[in-house]
Amino acid sequence: MKVLELFAGSRSIGKAAESLGMEVFSVDWEQYEGINLSKDIGQLTMEDVPFVPDVIWASPDCTTYTIAAIAHHRNGTEPKSEYAIKCDGVNQHFISLIKEWLKINPNMVFFIENPRGMLRKMPWMQEFTRHTLWYCFVGETEVITKLGSQKFSDIVNTTQSLLMKDGTWKDAPIRHYGKQQIYKLTLSRAGMTKVIRTTKNHKWIIRLPNKREVIVNTIDLKTKDIIPSIYGKHTFEFMENEGIARGFVFGDGYANYKGKRIPYDSAAQFCGAKDEEMVKYFDNMGRSRRKNKGHLNIHGLPFEWKTEIPNIFDYSSNYIYGRIS
Repeated sequence: MKVLELFAGSRSIGKAAESLGMEVFSVDWEQYEGINLSKDIGQLTMEDVPFVPDVIWASPDCTTYTIAAIAHHRNGTEPKSEYAIKCDGVNQHFISLIKEWLKINPNMVFFIENPRGMLRKMPWMQEFTRHTLWYCFVGETEVITKLGSQKFSDIVNTTQSLLMKDGTWKDAPIRHYGKQQIYKLTLSRAGMTKVIRTTKNHKWIIRLPNKREVIVNTIDLKTKDIIPSIYGKHTFEFMENEGIARGFVFGDGYANYKGKRIPYDSAAQFCGAKDEEMVKYFDNMGRSRRKNKGHLNIHGLPFEWKTEIPNIFDYSSNYIYGRIS
């Protein structure tokens, strides 16, 4: 069986096909390891391929179709960036090649793979049957939501606002899809490591030395591959009182210990009229209130309010806004 792999990248499909004894011809824009032809696929001709394919697998660039970047590249299905125009032309070109090969080999099958986004809605894609595949993490894995980091197992069968590639937040359903083979992936940054367990075909965005970003599967990741960091664009609707109170204690409170430096609680100390304006943010907080040398003190607050800076991913945007105000 002869397989043509377009937009081959790390050749995840090509290598799997070769392991089954198939003949593979891999094409990509870049000269990655194992690529047979490095060429602009928008300029690819049937003569460039040394056989009539039995199978075509195409994984076109998702940059202008992904949900995270649609607003930058498109108005609906209409392209508004030069790169979106380029991608539409390239994709319609390779689809025309597929149709020509089908005339020669009516039994040929083909697959066009892309993350769920705008590609499936393009007018020139409507004639094709579409299937949605889901790739997974294990339940213990934490995901960044707008309400903080949460384990998938705690939010299954809910809809959450998740952090997208461009730093915005999009609502997405969280579902359970049964048992799959799991791989252990070790990530490191600034001397710290984190282990994630995920399926072999989960998609990762990696940044190449030339700054171009491409998508690869878990099993195709290599040591020293760079997965770009993403930071959320938060909007603040109001400041949570508890966040304000915690920030005040961190700056103007003190920690209490029992016995030999055993952490006990923290207290807020209000000195003068300016500080006393902050008392209203401590309603229903603390164990006791009393004066000490003429200053109001509220005791029985969490010990970590004085000793720890909260992880921004564990609290809401409004809480953090209050904490730093």
